[in-house]
Amino acid sequence: ESLMFIASGFQQKSGNKITVGDVIEILEDIMFVIFDLPYISSAIYYIMKYNYGTDDDLELMLDLLKLLLGYETHQNYEDIDEKILVEYERQKEISEIQDLESTSMAETQHRQSGYEDLFDIPFEYDTGDEYPGYFFVVDYEDEEKRKLMIRPKEKIIKSKKIAIVFAYPLSKVAKFEYENKKGFTRMDLFRHIYEGYRKIYDEEEQEVGDPGHYKFAYNRKRTHGKYGIWNHYIEDLLIERVSFSPRANTIEMFIGS
Repeated sequence: ESLMFIASGFQQKSGNKITVGDVIEILEDIMFVIFDLPYISSAIYYIMKYNYGTDDDLELMLDLLKLLLGYETHQNYEDIDEKILVEYERQKEISEIQDLESTSMAETQHRQSGYEDLFDIPFEYDTGDEYPGYFFVVDYEDEEKRKLMIRPKEKIIKSKKIAIVFAYPLSKVAKFEYENKKGFTRMDLFRHIYEGYRKIYDEEEQEVGDPGHYKFAYNRKRTHGKYGIWNHYIEDLLIERVSFSPRANTIEMFIGS
C-alpha cells in the first residue's frame, strides 16, 4: 500500500502530492518491517524502473534513502540493482552450503544410531598442552605429525577385515574394505582413512576435474562425479571422531572441517 501511495503521488494523475515527510514515514515503515537494504533498494528500483517520477523525484528518493541509512553518498540505481543481484547470489551460495552440511549431519547421526555396539576409539595427537589435538586427514602425509599420535601401535581391532564408511563430504556414501592378518593398530586406521579419502578425491578429480571454489565463499564447489563431493577439499577434512562396531566390523567417523 505504501508503494502504491508513492506511485500515485509521482504519477500526479489526481493532482495529489506527497511531501518529504510522507516519503520518510513510508520508508521508515518499510525499514521497520523488512530491515534489509537489498529489499529496500529493490523497492526503490521498482519505482524507478516504471518511471513513476521525474529525475528530480528519483534523486530525492535516493537522497532520502541515503539519509535514513546514514550513507554519505548514494549510487546510481543501476549499481544498486547490481548489488541486489550480487547479494542474492551470495545468499544462494550460503544457503546451499548450509543445506548440504545440515543434511549430511542428520544422515550421519541417523546411520550411526543404527549400530547397537558402536564405541569411540581415541584418535588424537599430543599437543604438549592440556588438551590433545585432532588430525586432519592429510596429516598422515607428515611423518613428524604422525609421530605425535597417542599410542599409535596399540592394537585396537582384532578382526582381520574391517570396512570404513566414508560419508562426509560426499553425496554418495562410500564403503571400502581393508584386511590385516594381525588386526589393526591406531596408525593402521589412520593410514586406511587417508588412503580411502585420497582414492575418493583422486577418482572424482579424474572424472570431473577440479571445480574450484564458490564465487563468494571459500568452500569447494560441488561436483557430480562418482562420489559427488561438496564444500571441501581433502585438505579441509578434520578427523573429529572414529568409532567401531565389532558386530558389523565397521568403522564410522565424524569428519569436520
